[in-house]
Order: sequence, then C-alpha cells, then structure tokens
Amino acid sequence: MNIFKRYILIIEDEKDIAEFIADEFQEEGFQVVMADNLKDALFKSNNQQFELILSDIQLKSGSGEDLIKHIKTNSKHINYKTPIVVTSAWLTKNLIHQVGQGIAYAFVKPFEIKQVMEKCLELVKSNEEIESI
Repeated sequence: MNIFKRYILIIEDEKDIAEFIADEFQEEGFQVVMADNLKDALFKSNNQQFELILSDIQLKSGSGEDLIKHIKTNSKHINYKTPIVVTSAWLTKNLIHQVGQGIAYAFVKPFEIKQVMEKCLELVKSNEEIESI
C-alpha cells in the first residue's frame, strides 16, 4: 500500500464528465480534487500541490488557458512543475502551440478514457522519477 497520497486536480464544468474521470483516478489510488470554474481552480492550484492537473479549456466561467498561464509563467508557483493535461472540443493552433509551452498533452473531446488514463499515469510516473533524481 502506498503511504503517500497522490493528488490530482480535475477542472471540468460538466458534472457527469468530471465524476466519470474522478472515478477512474480514484480507482488508481489518487485523491481527487475537483473544480468547475476558473476562480475555484486558481484557489485550489495556489494552495495545494498536485501530481497532475487535468483541465477542460472552455469552462462556463473562465478559461483553462488562463489557469495554465497563471501556473506556468511563475516558476515559484507551487504547481509550476506539475504536468498539465487539457481536454477540448476545439483544438486550435494556439492550444497545439501551448503543448510545448507548459501543457504536457491535449485530448480532443470526445476522448477515450483509457487513453487519457494511460497518458496521465505515464506523465505522473515520469514526473515522479525526475523529482527523485
């Protein structure tokens, strides 16, 4: 049994999708923290370190892009080194460009949860290995 809790922040304003994703991560042993708007996501990301942040880009209240900029433009931010994976129904050139600028990976909605989980677990493992060096 892993004595260290691993936390993930899921930012998704569609409740059914958020709960579905959360269930998958909980089955993998993660403690899930959820936010459904930018204000809540900013507060939570400013006050707790996460192993991974999974964010929708288009939220009903705010944008996942604003969250990414907030975290990745401040090298002293508690989650600066945390991998960020985004989901979007509208994959734009700007979003693709951001993959190299702070986003670890992007998935187009609708997505296959198995692929999302595999990529996210790979990113968490890779980040844990880097931090242990």
